[in-house]
Amino acid sequence: MSSQMKKENLIKEFEEEMKNLVPQMSKAGYKTFTLERMVANHGYYESAKRLIANTEGSGGFKKLAFEKNKPELTIEHLALKDKYSPIFTATELQIANWKLTNTSDL
Repeated sequence: MSSQMKKENLIKEFEEEMKNLVPQMSKAGYKTFTLERMVANHGYYESAKRLIANTEGSGGFKKLAFEKNKPELTIEHLALKDKYSPIFTATELQIANWKLTNTSDL
């Protein structure tokens, strides 16, 4: 299997796992309307990249990570899983990690 096919398969796995997070986010008390609209416009993977790039932390990230104390339900947490590191840049992974570990700075 080519490296491009492996990357495409990883992206599909990531998107499926992200899709499965959405109902859990709702159960935790986060209204997923904005996320769902973003996904409808850009797809799961591109939406994840955009959310991670937001160094101020999106409203959903702040609600899940801080208010609800559920950082494991954030896109950033999902992106930091070892198996998904090949589909994100080093900078994106650094930002995701920074957001999850520097909660008082957001």
